[in-house]
Amino acid sequence: MKSDGEINKPLPPAIQRLADAMEKKGVKIKFGLEQQGHIDTIEKMLDEFGSATSEYIWEKIGKEIGWCHKTAAFYYIEYLRSKGKCVKAKYASERFAMMDVKRIKKRNEADGNPRKIPEYAYFCTICNLWHLTKQKQKGDEKSDKAIATLEEKIKTLNSEIDALKRLHSKEDKADRVLVKADARVKEIAGQVKKQNEIIKKLREDSEGLICKNIQLQKKIDQHEMDKDK
Repeated sequence: MKSDGEINKPLPPAIQRLADAMEKKGVKIKFGLEQQGHIDTIEKMLDEFGSATSEYIWEKIGKEIGWCHKTAAFYYIEYLRSKGKCVKAKYASERFAMMDVKRIKKRNEADGNPRKIPEYAYFCTICNLWHLTKQKQKGDEKSDKAIATLEEKIKTLNSEIDALKRLHSKEDKADRVLVKADARVKEIAGQVKKQNEIIKKLREDSEGLICKNIQLQKKIDQHEMDKDK
């Protein structure tokens, strides 16, 4: 007998002997969250309260199913892993994920905890939600590098505009110098506007790819559900 089909580990010897003895007398005994039918209850309560990482919520779940809350949480994570599901904390959007990063950082600083924490968020195609990670994503690195390069160019151009404006303010410069300065200011301002538009497009493309990824995953999931039917 196994403690859970999802865990696929043998029971401790003492519990195995107890189970064997009870079964010999015709008493059927079930071990594990799935065998005892608790998975639906747990998932309904997690959906209701919205967090799988809160000890308070697991205490409520433990009382509901008659388990130690820490044991229930441990075996539920094992169950998810066995089904190829996500076991990380989930967030509805990148913004909510990064808000939690700030919260964790603030808490660790207050506690004097030097432990490294996740600093980035990524979209998961398995659950269609966001998770935290310590590793910067490759796609993000490419996009961030392009944006950083453009922003650095804008910074340089703005510095040149400021210098030209100071030149423009000097009354002793010839009119032709002022005219050239005005033309250069307009030219650089146009370049800055163009670079800002490129940055905006990069961000929109990134968001569009995420949305398409979500829609594709939903179609795949629907196709799998239709096949099962």
